[in-house]
Amino acid sequence: MSNIYRRTHTQSGIAWVIVRKLIQYRGALAYFAGYSIWIAAFKLVSLTFITYFVLASGGAAKIHAAHFEDVNDAFGSAEIPILALCALSFVLLQRLLNPLRKADQKPVFTPERFEKRFLPGFLHGSVLASGVLLAFLISGIYHYLGFFVHFEQAAVAFSSILLRTASVGVFAYCEEYIFRDKILGDLLKVGRETPRAPLPGPEKKRLQALVQTQNRELLAVFATSVLYVAVKFLQFDSELGWMNGITLFLVSLYLGVRMLFERDFAPGAGFWAAVLAVFHPLMSLPVFGCDFAGLILIKYEQLTSGINMTVAETTRFFSGGIGGPLASFAFQILMTFDMIRNVLRYKRETAQCKVQTPQSA
Repeated sequence: MSNIYRRTHTQSGIAWVIVRKLIQYRGALAYFAGYSIWIAAFKLVSLTFITYFVLASGGAAKIHAAHFEDVNDAFGSAEIPILALCALSFVLLQRLLNPLRKADQKPVFTPERFEKRFLPGFLHGSVLASGVLLAFLISGIYHYLGFFVHFEQAAVAFSSILLRTASVGVFAYCEEYIFRDKILGDLLKVGRETPRAPLPGPEKKRLQALVQTQNRELLAVFATSVLYVAVKFLQFDSELGWMNGITLFLVSLYLGVRMLFERDFAPGAGFWAAVLAVFHPLMSLPVFGCDFAGLILIKYEQLTSGINMTVAETTRFFSGGIGGPLASFAFQILMTFDMIRNVLRYKRETAQCKVQTPQSA
């Protein structure tokens, strides 16, 4: 009887701790839930409009013949612009609904932030993405097929490419604001307000406070990355595979750690926008399971004749195959190294700040 009582008491204690943590982080969880609901509603409304216009333009015979394949194709081709508009509208809506909150008084976009924060991150992402593609081209995994834009269709093609590039940029910028500035920012704020139990002695006290702060902030980055990947699977459904999911998790970890020492989401937004822009609208490679004919046609071609199937599967795994560079093991290795480098930089800079603060005081 006593064992049953102890087990019940332990389970209730664990449940109470979980409830208390959920209450403690209710701001970040509410923001995540609100964005998830907004995505589901926005996709439903968008799909309804696309279904209406596609089927209405085809007539009654078209409805029975197509079996909604044209609807799926139309929605798939416009999925990234739709989700970019979804993220932008959510950011604007939450700022309009909270005009008096001090946190919302800080502008999301400023020319100074764009020039000094976003553009350096964009340059870094462009170099990394171009280096990955150049390595795949030199190795023969990807093949250059020429320019997609023809002279007689230049205006339409360039307009489509500019729209897709702008969509990718808005999508990356708004979601970095949502996840890194709002959700991660709220988690970090709660972690810094949580009381700690330091060890006795001034040196041990500072050391423990430093280690606890670093662990709490890195754990907040991990939790934000889990929520980020969950939203991505909500946005793109079954189009994302497990390799894409791993890559997005590593990218989110990298962006979160970068946010810790940059203290701004714009550098990470610039980096992620550049990676997506180079891969997708410029080089015509799929991202998030979405295809697009961009400025330059680069395609993956798996060779099966005269080659060992084990080698072919290894090449596909290493390069991402038809899933694109975001599904490649090579890109995951690069993001892991970059993330580890940023973690070491973050720990070094926070340690220097903790050491210099008592001396300056």
